[in-house]
Amino acid sequence: MRSRDQTRNQPYRYALGDEAGDAGFRFERGSTTFFVYSILLVDDLQSLRDYVDEMRIKLGMTNLAEFRFHNSSNTHRRAFLDGLQFLNFEVRALAVNKSKLPSQFHGVGKLGFFAFVLNDLIQRISADELSQTNLILDQFNGAEETVRLLRKLLRFSGQPGRFARIATKRSRSENALQVADMVAGAMLRSLRTGDRSWYGPIWERVLLWEYGQNKNPPR
Repeated sequence: MRSRDQTRNQPYRYALGDEAGDAGFRFERGSTTFFVYSILLVDDLQSLRDYVDEMRIKLGMTNLAEFRFHNSSNTHRRAFLDGLQFLNFEVRALAVNKSKLPSQFHGVGKLGFFAFVLNDLIQRISADELSQTNLILDQFNGAEETVRLLRKLLRFSGQPGRFARIATKRSRSENALQVADMVAGAMLRSLRTGDRSWYGPIWERVLLWEYGQNKNPPR
């Protein structure tokens, strides 16, 4: 899939990261087959924040309501995603079919797998787009450990300068992360159902890679 943004002459100021699916491998206990990590590249966070506020009003939601794909109605999902076509951002994402991965992946733990996927995605993004960028991740249990692992992987790959800062925030207090959540959820739903219309309004600005099962497992 090709991005429509072919005119960048400097990296983006912000990268918003969020995942869809879970990082576990206990499929018999409900672990998702697919895991998707998505990064939104944007220069202006305020435009995303304002959009979330406007959508709350439009959909008759309270000021404190949070947009999350997994617990939103299909009506709200479609309305939210349709409006994103008018905002300026790009999407870079990596999809992993965990059922096709070798058994070595099962022993790295959820946080290790999470950091591995995020690092793999970062390596695929051009330095023209991602360099000294501020990375903001959705807050989750084990976030500090994951950031530590990510920094280690970035140093190991020789690209520690990709980010000026790596921070974690709660999506409830950072509206822009709610956009990242909705996009990641739409991509996971598309992979699970084969219905690409879930992120159809922004399809042209998405680069989605699939992790190959023949690649090296995490160390």
